[in-house]
Amino acid sequence: MKQGARLQAAITLLDKILATPAPADSVVTAYYRQCRYMGSTDRRVISEIIYQILRRYEELAWYLAGIRPNKPDWGRFLVLAYAHKIQNLSVAQIQALCQKEGSADKFGMEPLSSLELLLLREMARLKPETMPLPARLNIPAWVLPRLEATFENDLEDAINALNQPAPLDLRVNTLKTTREAVMRQLQGEGFNATPTPWSPLGIRLVERRPLSGHDLWKRGDIEVQDEGSQLLALLTDAQPGMAVMDFCAGAGGKTLAMAATMQNRGRIVATDVAAWRLTRSRERLRRAGANNVEFRALGEEATLKWLKRQTARFDRVLVDAPCSGSGTRNLAS
Repeated sequence: MKQGARLQAAITLLDKILATPAPADSVVTAYYRQCRYMGSTDRRVISEIIYQILRRYEELAWYLAGIRPNKPDWGRFLVLAYAHKIQNLSVAQIQALCQKEGSADKFGMEPLSSLELLLLREMARLKPETMPLPARLNIPAWVLPRLEATFENDLEDAINALNQPAPLDLRVNTLKTTREAVMRQLQGEGFNATPTPWSPLGIRLVERRPLSGHDLWKRGDIEVQDEGSQLLALLTDAQPGMAVMDFCAGAGGKTLAMAATMQNRGRIVATDVAAWRLTRSRERLRRAGANNVEFRALGEEATLKWLKRQTARFDRVLVDAPCSGSGTRNLAS
């Protein structure tokens, strides 16, 4: 795909993401399933554009001051601002990208309107040093006082760290293989893979590459799991033969990790208030070869009565809360 076509795909995706409360990654995945003509490189580049725009949304919205966020073509305005202020393309270069070249470029961007051309020229005159703090940190203005109270003098460092893309970490499934064997295979296939610094089960990939079609994934030899979650599962110290409850199991990442440390011996009860999250984990467990896990959705009165009867019946209880994505974790054992 040409660069203009990739930017147009990003516009289409942004419009879908901004129109639904669904998580952005699920919207992106569903879109790619429908677009079989896209190669893996196109998908990677388009995803990078999307997530950079979402991470730098407040900054880009500041450059677009005067344009209503609920305007139907808001996604296009965001992509134009991204091309100009993040990719550092000139107005002339953006104009060239928006000139379709016959039928071969049917997926490209439409020509710039007079309003868009004026907006880009005005944008070029804006000075980044005049940007207010919320836009510079890419946070909503309403949350700034709370963050200032929390981080005080470390506010900018903390927010900038949170805005960095997370590394792509894998956890090796020791029910089936070893980290050394997986490392050899990945490096032999050209992956830039290194051991995670703290988790003895983790592998870090420098570049994000699709793994869902890889043999290691299909066999259940690896799972995508950040190193912090791996360490939390290891700190639980779930041993073979124990009874363990994963109280906020979600899609089952830490459940899988504990099943491996327990060598499939003993019992894990995975619970969550959302039954659909537990449903997602069943296929992961099957692929990983974990067979010592049972599921129970929480919330109904009968379930709560069951929960009260479980007092003192578990050797370990793992509580991952508040599941905020901010790295806040609690361990109860």
